[in-house]
Amino acid sequence: MEILGKFHPLLVHLPIGFFTLGLLLHVLKSRKLVEVNDPLMRWVTGTNALVAALSAITGYLLSQDGDYAGDLVLYHRNAAIVFTVMSVALFLSYIRKRNWLVQNAFWVLGLVAMIFAGHLGGSLTHGEDFLSFGAEEYARPLIVDPQQALVYDEVIVPVFAEKCWKCHSSSAKKGGLRLDSPENILKGGKNGKILTAHDAGNSELMRRLLLEKSHEEHMPPSGKTQLTAEEITLIKWWIDQGVPTKGKVLDIAQSEEVKLALATLVNRPITKVDLPDIKIPVVDDQTLKQLTDMGFVAAPVEMGSAFLSVSLYKSLGESFDQAVWNKVAPNVVWFRAVGTDIDEKLVSALKSCTNLYQLELRNCNILSSLTPLENLKSLKQLNLQGTKVSKEDLKVLISIPSLKQVYLFESGIQMADIPQRSDLLIDTGAYLIPTYPSDTILLTREDLVKSLESLQ
Repeated sequence: MEILGKFHPLLVHLPIGFFTLGLLLHVLKSRKLVEVNDPLMRWVTGTNALVAALSAITGYLLSQDGDYAGDLVLYHRNAAIVFTVMSVALFLSYIRKRNWLVQNAFWVLGLVAMIFAGHLGGSLTHGEDFLSFGAEEYARPLIVDPQQALVYDEVIVPVFAEKCWKCHSSSAKKGGLRLDSPENILKGGKNGKILTAHDAGNSELMRRLLLEKSHEEHMPPSGKTQLTAEEITLIKWWIDQGVPTKGKVLDIAQSEEVKLALATLVNRPITKVDLPDIKIPVVDDQTLKQLTDMGFVAAPVEMGSAFLSVSLYKSLGESFDQAVWNKVAPNVVWFRAVGTDIDEKLVSALKSCTNLYQLELRNCNILSSLTPLENLKSLKQLNLQGTKVSKEDLKVLISIPSLKQVYLFESGIQMADIPQRSDLLIDTGAYLIPTYPSDTILLTREDLVKSLESLQ
């Protein structure tokens, strides 16, 4: 019986076609635009009633295999039943030659039921929002620092939500599989578990993702939005690390490949008003690939923009090619490096980014003078958190006229060391919070010993 249910997607379009043809003939005949004899109407409505019944039966059988659940299936089934009843009623009305008023009622009710059944069926197949033009889609969490992101909620869930939930969630669980919660993921589908913790190579999920796109078992199916190479890397990493559902990324071991994949999650949009008001060519795909091979992660700051945000999560090596970088430099408006070496080679590369607006060198090891960066005439925001920037370099950088914000938390720099500018926001993170008699104060043993010694 389950095999018969598989014919539903094939049969379901036939009653739509025959009903629409019958309705068109009915309207044309009623307006006396064409001559339509009764035998033709009986044949059209009779065929429609037959295929509607077959479609309803196969649809019911398909719903029993567990791939679909929830209110959508119930509403779709009820609308299909009404449509089938109206189709049979129409056929009988032409057999018994009922008056036009009765037939009109059947046509209208059948049309309404067909529209509802068709829409709900489309929602089951393509997702509830497939006709929601302009509707709010799943919103990825804003990630500024991938290492601080939550492994499951902010790294893994967005991949499943955007690429898998339309077929594997509460509204549609094809193959008995749901990917909308840790419990459902670990439970697997009707063919068994899809994950083997600590062993992505033997996990059914990875096997399906890595099959050729044309393979019938490849997931997502051909025609659906596919996972990117970076997303597949992150899924594999998640499985190999034991399928963790708690904790942050920084708590889990990462290879260089995984770090680069994580870097693509950074979503720090620059608004249009913050972009240079100039025309600039788009960087070609080959150059972007060369940039990736050198250890950078580059992405447009917004859809269709030629301007790029570039991240670096490892120190520059021998693979760095200045000629390739020169092709990209004018397009870079935001550059971010975390925990890398800032050597003379990188400073020279940054110096050529004439349109750079935001520069973040957080927790980096500064091995070269930053004074050449004084030529960054478009720079508006500078983040040197956790670096050991020298006072001399900082004085030069602060003199850049366009600079509006400087972040120096955990840099060792004090406000007294910095030349003051009324139009420049400088944040050292050295906040003083007053205490009150009602506050709870925690004293360590060392604090008590020092207090007693001071009293002696």
